[in-house]
Amino acid sequence: MLVPSLEALLLGFAVWLGLKFDRNTAPRIRHSLWLLVILKPLVSLFLPWQGPVPLPVASETIVSANTYTLSVADYSYTAIAIIWGVAITAGILWTCIGLVLLACRSRQTIPVPVPWVQALFSRCLKLVGISKPVELRMSDDFVGPTLIAVGKPVVVMPSWCLIDLSPQEIKQVFLHELMHYNRRDHLTLFLVHLAKICFFFHPLVWYAGRRIGMEAERACDMAVVNASRRPQSYAASLLKVAEGPITRGWRGVLELA
Repeated sequence: MLVPSLEALLLGFAVWLGLKFDRNTAPRIRHSLWLLVILKPLVSLFLPWQGPVPLPVASETIVSANTYTLSVADYSYTAIAIIWGVAITAGILWTCIGLVLLACRSRQTIPVPVPWVQALFSRCLKLVGISKPVELRMSDDFVGPTLIAVGKPVVVMPSWCLIDLSPQEIKQVFLHELMHYNRRDHLTLFLVHLAKICFFFHPLVWYAGRRIGMEAERACDMAVVNASRRPQSYAASLLKVAEGPITRGWRGVLELA
């Protein structure tokens, strides 16, 4: 546990320092670098390197009964291991409950009963290059546009978006959510969540997770602007979504931020 934590600290500092010197790095590159900070300690934790196997050496040392008595350090390590195990178990249990509840909310959504909106969504799927089926659904239980990737992927739109946004703005909302799916940001979010569970005590892991979410949003924004060629219109749609009845940002899932 100590080695992966130190690896995350050193690698995170190196990435932070490098990005400070190069502020023009593309969001997708920044996203990949911060993702590396998350992945390296996870790999070290689950696939630890044992090093060379030492050869047995003969010894004439007589082991006394006191050798097996737990020292203060042994008790400390045991207590830390128990606390860590309980925290991970609680985190995994909480995540599973959240996924089940989210899947139930997804099943309670309804198809969008507007043919031209469905047709627009199909065109956006082709524009992004997604061949797998992604369904468009509607529910006012979601305060904003949401990509849900638990089971069959769906994009959920609250009714106010379909009423208040123009067709061009709805298209850009679709593109934004589908860009998240095309980039596999839902899988990245899962890895970030796993890292936060395993390294709940590590502030740099939480910071890297926040940076990953920010760079994912920026990468999707740039992709939408490049696809629609209308940066001013996209900025207007972002403003309308921000001013809508929303208490949090665009979400996705697990939910995707």
